Amino acid sequence: MRSQTVWLPTALYTALIRLHMDDFTAIGFVNAIFGDKAESQIRKQRYTFIYRHLIKLVNQGLLKRKNVDDGRRFSHFIRTPKFDEVHFKEEFIGPDALVTESGKEREPETYESVLEGLSARAQHYRQALQECDSMLIEFQELRSDFSILDLAIERAINHTVAESRDLRGRLEAVERLLRGLMAFRSAS
Repeated sequence: MRSQTVWLPTALYTALIRLHMDDFTAIGFVNAIFGDKAESQIRKQRYTFIYRHLIKLVNQGLLKRKNVDDGRRFSHFIRTPKFDEVHFKEEFIGPDALVTESGKEREPETYESVLEGLSARAQHYRQALQECDSMLIEFQELRSDFSILDLAIERAINHTVAESRDLRGRLEAVERLLRGLMAFRSAS
């Protein structure tokens, strides 16, 4: 049986998967990812963006909302057992994501800005691939050190290999597009 795949924007993926956040408020989540120094309008946009995605995860049964009477009446979000059964993938969303979420018009793209965006995306995928490679090396070392965890480590390796394949495909698509654009540019 294949596990469900859930795509998460970069900010949520970073907090939930890389930082292993659990039992948090939406405000605490935003502060952990973006810090608390932004002006109020940007902070509100970030909060709305994060909160909407957290509610989607609640509706999918991956997170649970818990009301905690800590004097401030904020909902806390907690991982459910189903959270660990799902395969998460990162949906690379750059800074423009918050602008489009707020309903403002995007600035017209230039050829240079498109190349910059594609290069940044390719770099992001390369870094994520390096993380996967490091994880696979560590899993092999853990397997030899802790043979009792073999089943759990095998599952983690399979998950990481699948993520690595996906990243390699995404990177190849972006690099192919970059090569085509560069060839078009030099031919013009």
